[in-house]
Amino acid sequence: MRTLSPLLLLVTLACGADDAATEPAPPDAAAPAAGEAPGDAKATDAPRKTVTVVSPTPSKTKRDILPEAPRDTPADVAPAVDHVKNQRWDDAIAVLDPVLDARPDDADARYWRGQARIGKKLWAEAEADLTVAVAQAPEWPNPRNAIGAALAMQKRCEDVIPHMDKLIELMPEQPHGWQNRGHCHYAAGNLPAAVADAQKACALGSERSCDVVKRIEKRKAHLEAKARAGEIEPPPYELDGLPDAGPGDDAGAAASGADAKAADASGADEADPASP
Repeated sequence: MRTLSPLLLLVTLACGADDAATEPAPPDAAAPAAGEAPGDAKATDAPRKTVTVVSPTPSKTKRDILPEAPRDTPADVAPAVDHVKNQRWDDAIAVLDPVLDARPDDADARYWRGQARIGKKLWAEAEADLTVAVAQAPEWPNPRNAIGAALAMQKRCEDVIPHMDKLIELMPEQPHGWQNRGHCHYAAGNLPAAVADAQKACALGSERSCDVVKRIEKRKAHLEAKARAGEIEPPPYELDGLPDAGPGDDAGAAASGADAKAADASGADEADPASP
């Protein structure tokens, strides 16, 4: 059976963002706080300065983009957020390395460095950062989506599914978790589960998943017609030759701009930066 590309891209999956570059952030999120230089993080018990990074809700034409959950980002991490959004991966990492030297368990710094590493196609390194981010902030949906991208690009779709289960729990009305999980169910040969997830994502507004459902229905109808004509055995069918419904013109839409670059590694088309 031909398997689908594991990303939506995944991309959420990816990275995070359908899992990295989000819609433009407020101006104060793009620069360090007054008097601070990027990467000047110091280990201290004093409260951290934060800036709130909020992405606007995507329009219906960008329903496959996972919105960035509102979150107070540490001020010394905020410059890296701007770098990631503009695909300046090395600059982001340069900002975040000293932050993580001082605060190795900082979920925000780990998440954004993981996104930068996805942008550089450093899948295992990204997974390491995002694993910490997920552990430190288990209810934050965007690292879940991003780690799905990193795992999928390592052809570990079986490890993606638990993260998508949690993403669905956290954001049941967003299509990204359903769509990503459906792709991995398909890759594992679980067609009924794949179709059910694709149908749910389609109902929630994912044009990509609606396309998947149409392709599957078309292929199934073709095979049923051949069965009626006695050319093949009746169901169940293996939908061999199903057109690839992986990342396409909107590659990375369910993950991030970094994930979109990851999708390119799997043969997907280029995409505009999306949301993690």
